[in-house]
Order: sequence, then structure tokens, then C-alpha cells
Amino acid sequence: MTKESLQQAFKSATQLHAKSTMIVTICDDSGRYAMAATAVLQLTEEPPSMLLCVEKKASLYPFLKKGADFCINILSETQDNILELCVNGAQGEERFSMGDWRTSQFGIPYLADGQASIICSSAECWEYTTHGVFVGIASEAYVNSDVSPLIYYRQGFTSLRA
Repeated sequence: MTKESLQQAFKSATQLHAKSTMIVTICDDSGRYAMAATAVLQLTEEPPSMLLCVEKKASLYPFLKKGADFCINILSETQDNILELCVNGAQGEERFSMGDWRTSQFGIPYLADGQASIICSSAECWEYTTHGVFVGIASEAYVNSDVSPLIYYRQGFTSLRA
């Protein structure tokens, strides 16, 4: 298999992996920051931890690399407008102009009307080629009872009602 055919096959294969859409948020002395993410996984239940992969060119990367705590906000099916803010040019505080954003006891912004939010304290990080890989230990979690996450699948969005 050539490098080009492998890359195409890999891209096609990974597009079949349906993923919840998420907004990762942090806060520091200069303000609140948010970015869209799909490369997020539960890592362990004990301790409760999450794995987050972020491109080095992403605006949150330098903060995460320095050990910033973060929140993983899982979007509901009606929150594609919040996702659009993060992927289509909105900057800084403008990314928080939609949704019910609140501040956790640890000072991290979380989306109270989202599907769920997991506040994480930074535990480990390392680099792999173009990305940083971050492990966070959950310190708080909020879950809404209506299960209807916004799902990214085959380069588009859909929902899942359970």
C-alpha cells in the first residue's frame, strides 16, 4: 500500500467513527478560552480520567502544555450553533456568547445546558508529531438527563436519541 493510498484509506476508516462533539474550555488570568474537539476519550474510571488530543497550532495548546486545568463539554443535538462559533472564526469571549456558561468551583467555564461537562485537573502531557496528548483527572462532572448528543459522523452532524 502506498503512503497516499494508506492516508486515503485511513481517512475513510476514521470517518466511520461516530464521535460526540465537544467544546474544551479553560480560564486563566487573561480570560476564558474555548475550542471544538472530537479527539477526546475516557481513559480510566479509577481515577476518573480523560484523554484529550490537541493540535499544536490550536489556541488552547500553549495553555494546556503549561498545565492548565480544563473542562470537556459534550454538546447536545441543539447546540451546533455553539460548535459553529468555535470553528468558524469567533475569537476569545465571543465563543461564549451562546449557551448557559457557568464557572465551576475551580474557576473553569462549563456549559450548564450541554449534554455533560467534565472538569479535569491537568495530570500529564506529551507530544506526538503534530499534537499534544493531555491526561486530566476529573474533579467535577455534570450530566443532563435528556440523552441527545450532537454526533460527528462522515464529515457531518447527526443526533442520537436514547
